[in-house]
Amino acid sequence: MEPWGLSGPQFTGLYFAAVVAGILLTFLLRRLVARRPVPPAQSKLSLREAAYLAGGPRRVLDSAVATLLKAQRLRARRGGWLQAVGKESSEADLARAVYDHVREYGERSLRQVRSALRRHPEVRETRASLVERGLIVPQAWSRALLCALPLLVVLGVGIARLVNGVRLYRPVGNLILLLVCAAIATFVALWPRSPWRSRAGAEVHTAMRSRNRSKNLPVRLPSLTGAAAAVAIGGIAAYPNQAIAQALGASSSSGSSGGDSSSFSSSCSSGSSCGGGGGCGG
Repeated sequence: MEPWGLSGPQFTGLYFAAVVAGILLTFLLRRLVARRPVPPAQSKLSLREAAYLAGGPRRVLDSAVATLLKAQRLRARRGGWLQAVGKESSEADLARAVYDHVREYGERSLRQVRSALRRHPEVRETRASLVERGLIVPQAWSRALLCALPLLVVLGVGIARLVNGVRLYRPVGNLILLLVCAAIATFVALWPRSPWRSRAGAEVHTAMRSRNRSKNLPVRLPSLTGAAAAVAIGGIAAYPNQAIAQALGASSSSGSSGGDSSSFSSSCSSGSSCGGGGGCGG
């Protein structure tokens, strides 16, 4: 008698369908959770809020760095290092914190600035404001678990079948492949996103990227001109000075820890699907 009343190929075919169904259900649940009410008559979005909506805490800090670079309060050095210019900070709020952090250590990479200040009160307040506006979904494990529940069930059933198949010395190669697919999809579903945009937030984000100031948006967009705005929407690769943008972009992705003494001048020229399976599974 076949375990669970299903042969290996029969279970594999059904399990493949279950994995696909789990992915679809998780996607639908995420869309349902992302439907959040948007309070009427909101004030205009700030540039910091626009940056957070576009890329979370990292983008907020990147925009602050862009502001300081443009004001020549930070200097970009070869190798992607940042150095503070001057001894006193005249900037406000987050930009001042970025400046003071870089000056304290002598030089810092963009990655180090992001890591040190990602939980700065100004960043947390920006997130809270976007939650209140209904533009991002409050992060909570309960919501992530709810959305990933179909995939968790599918994964659990697959593991139970795998254990049963191994005990009965049945071939389980194809089932293992499908379990890997299910595990990857579950990991992606549970991975904390920053930001997790609501449907309204996604609409505003799309409008920011296309510079579309439609009157039908739930909130008015800020001015999207200048270096800080370019970085807020497009990331550090969008900084007008391409030499600096490339150096900082490479540094932030590699996290290298050494610098060259020469610096850029301000005149530098301005970057789950599962395959089907045939056979077994216990």
